[in-house]
Amino acid sequence: MDVSKQLRDTWPQLGRRPSARVSARSFISRYPFLNLDNAADLCDVTSALDLKSGRSQESKAQILSALLRDASDPELRQALTVALIPGFHNEAAKLQRALKLDPGASLVSSMITAGDEIIDRWAGQDRPYAGPDILSAARSSVRREVLKDDRRRVLEHQVVEHVGWGWEDGMFAAQEIPADFYRSELERFRGTNHERAARLTIAAVYEGRGWEDVGRMEDLSARGAQREARVFVVETGLLRLT
Repeated sequence: MDVSKQLRDTWPQLGRRPSARVSARSFISRYPFLNLDNAADLCDVTSALDLKSGRSQESKAQILSALLRDASDPELRQALTVALIPGFHNEAAKLQRALKLDPGASLVSSMITAGDEIIDRWAGQDRPYAGPDILSAARSSVRREVLKDDRRRVLEHQVVEHVGWGWEDGMFAAQEIPADFYRSELERFRGTNHERAARLTIAAVYEGRGWEDVGRMEDLSARGAQREARVFVVETGLLRLT
């Protein structure tokens, strides 16, 4: 789902509904120095942040700061998210280039979701540079998630390579860990003879820890941790063998 498009498409209606008008009037009365007297609703408030509004960057920063300060009001919170959509697009594009991601993999929806979570945490705070602060924090959050997912894929590949193999067409080939290789499958080995091996595999695949770190958990070498995980996955049938 394209969160950005959905927000943009619904905002002309949501930003002008009666509750949005009430929130806009209350917001404007609390911050007379923002010079939003002509704004009839929250669509008018967000329009004041457009490039074509003619407002200075300082004035726009003050509006964003005030919206964050009052973001406990869900109407104003949504107005802040909508106002930051261009920024989310810009930060997503920069991050995509920096991480050299597939051009088809858009990060905008993830950026908006992260931004919403940050706004929820920061609501009520006084931040003079609320806009850049939120965008920067959202970018950092999404970057961490992308790198964590990438690290998880690398670790899953390591588990495949070092944990189990099968014989295919006379060649020694790494086999794929099945899609149902869920954490819950590993958790069911708690309290059994395989508990330690399950704990090692969970730490490697799901917690993003390197094999050396995983081995240190149980006073094992990196190779020893890999070997124990290999035996565990093969013996318990968690690896789909040909």
